[in-house]
Amino acid sequence: MKTERNIYKLKLELLTKYMKRKERKLTEYVERKKRSWINNKIRQTEEANNKNDVRKFFKDTQFFIKQKSVLPISCKDKSGNLLLEHGDILRMWRQYFCDLQTISSGTEESISENIILSNSEEVPLPTYYEVNQ
Repeated sequence: MKTERNIYKLKLELLTKYMKRKERKLTEYVERKKRSWINNKIRQTEEANNKNDVRKFFKDTQFFIKQKSVLPISCKDKSGNLLLEHGDILRMWRQYFCDLQTISSGTEESISENIILSNSEEVPLPTYYEVNQ
């Protein structure tokens, strides 16, 4: 009885090792095939670019990019209020970028003053002795 159990355990261990080896070989084979397929796809994309086939080139590059821009779930506005609605977040970002593009007249004057000040001051060139020190 005991020997039958030992034989059964031994057979089970051997079968488990055999299956793990087969699984490892299969995984390596699949990875090799996948790498080969991706390299072939890259070659096709390069050929489409060289032949100026814009449609195929764009389609192939879109396959590799596959990135989606994801908006944040929540965001704070200028006054610190938490925005949770998708539409509110979009309006806040639109306003933020509009504010970046527009320059108020006060800011414009300060910028022009800085430019004038920086251009009006002439700094003398360093002498030979100052450079060597």
